[in-house]
Amino acid sequence: MTQQIPHIEAFVTLGSFLRSHTNSESDTPTGSLENVIERASQKNPWFTKEHCTQALAWWGECLTEERISSWLANYDIPVEDP
Repeated sequence: MTQQIPHIEAFVTLGSFLRSHTNSESDTPTGSLENVIERASQKNPWFTKEHCTQALAWWGECLTEERISSWLANYDIPVEDP
């Protein structure tokens, strides 16, 4: 993984987590993520289980190194040495 842009690895890891916790066949979340979605639905009816699952699956697909790097290539971001 390229470390050209600071903190990109954290977002790529988040995307990987979301992809691994969403079943690609049925788009249903697994484990503790399912519990969080259920609580969100109970606290606010606007956050339906289906919409939350769809949104998390979408973010999982978007948070890849290639897509993030492509998006950030339009900006002049200084790179700091570790």
